[in-house]
Amino acid sequence: MQKKMVFLLVILLLPQLALAQVSISPGSDSNPVLTTNGKKVWPPVGPGCEQLVKCCEAGQKVESTSSLMCQMTVATSPVDCVQGLKTYKTYLSERKISAPVECGNH
Repeated sequence: MQKKMVFLLVILLLPQLALAQVSISPGSDSNPVLTTNGKKVWPPVGPGCEQLVKCCEAGQKVESTSSLMCQMTVATSPVDCVQGLKTYKTYLSERKISAPVECGNH
């Protein structure tokens, strides 16, 4: 199921990702690290990014494999954390996981 969700998110982000060199490598804490054009995408900086980071950190405690999903939501240029938060909450919802309170209004 998770592979299917990641695949669907990649398709949704494909127009933005197609313009960038994207790579995924293992991180030091066993979470994958996503880079675009050689730069780490996480943690993102910009409007709404602080809430997205808090949401993803809380969500990872409930759904431990969601780290890559959080990174993929902001692997666009320019970074749009407001849309990234919506995308991440949709991902959790489709997996039948309640979004943590840190994610804001349900």
